[in-house]
Amino acid sequence: MGCDCGVPPGEVVVVVMLSLLVIAIIAVNIVVQRKVHKLEMQDTFLVRQHSSFQIQSITKQIRSLLSSAQVRPEKPNRTTVFVMPKVFPSFAAPSKSKSVNDWEIKNRDIKLMEKVASGSFGDVYRGEWCGIQVAIKKPSKNIPEEFFAKFLEEVEVMTKLHHPNIVMFLGACIEEDKLAIVLEYLDRGCLFDFLRDPESEKVLSYRTILKFAVDIARGMKYLHQRCGIIQRDLKSRNLLLDNSLNVKLCDFGLSRALANENKNTMTACGTPYWTAPEIICGDAYNEKADVYSFAIVLWELITRDEPYDGRPGLEIAYQVAQDGIRPALPKFCPDKYLTLMTSCWDEKPDARPSFTELLDRLHDMAKAEKF
Repeated sequence: MGCDCGVPPGEVVVVVMLSLLVIAIIAVNIVVQRKVHKLEMQDTFLVRQHSSFQIQSITKQIRSLLSSAQVRPEKPNRTTVFVMPKVFPSFAAPSKSKSVNDWEIKNRDIKLMEKVASGSFGDVYRGEWCGIQVAIKKPSKNIPEEFFAKFLEEVEVMTKLHHPNIVMFLGACIEEDKLAIVLEYLDRGCLFDFLRDPESEKVLSYRTILKFAVDIARGMKYLHQRCGIIQRDLKSRNLLLDNSLNVKLCDFGLSRALANENKNTMTACGTPYWTAPEIICGDAYNEKADVYSFAIVLWELITRDEPYDGRPGLEIAYQVAQDGIRPALPKFCPDKYLTLMTSCWDEKPDARPSFTELLDRLHDMAKAEKF
């Protein structure tokens, strides 16, 4: 029995095949989408699983760290402070229960070698401390007991001084019967000996003399302006030289703070040749007394000689105070140097220049010498 729908049999076949193709495409698309969705779900699970693993690992580390921490409650605000474990226990800060000064050195750590200088209160040795060469200043054993207070005063002064033209303080030993001050060691010794050494003539030009004067003035300006300290014993024996011929101030056993000193009751001190007349007379004085001493050092630099031909100190002190004598003026001294030197030993302290003014004048003289 044939089809009486009016559509040719060939066209019916084509329509059926196209319908089947569309259905197949739709089915394949559905299958593909399901597989893609399944893969996305797996990836999401893997990512979440990895993130969860990281979080768990970090949590374990934090719990471990906190479990090893010390818990110290603070009473005032009732909060809890976590003190983390020390990573480098060997670098732990020393206990504050021990009252030890930062500068204190144990006598067992000091090694004494040969004696290099002597003074009225003790000797200076070359020595070794912490593997470096040092100068060790030790007081005499027969000094009065009250010297211990003066010794501590010098240590106190030295701990405050930090300047390239001042000898570096490294520490001090304050053990009973083993007092010592440890300083940097300067190979060239003191200026007094250097000026009288025939070998120094090779390097002691006028330019070098000016350099020495500038070095000393720099150190003194620092003491006066920055530290408020009067040296009170400035002389060539208290000026040391390093291998580069830099001058450094040392020996502050007679130094005093400007602000704390009663100027109406100052005691006489220093060495007569270098001591200002107002100190010799027992009058009130100030930092200009150091300027007078600087003048005598300037005289030593230019003459390479000892002031007053080595005459007795008490005799010189009397003549300086009563007769106003000064070292003989050298004939070979440059005019500007001579003018500066004589202004520093003026009878009136107020007429003497400050070390600030002296530095300016010395710099100008040094610049003029270069041309």
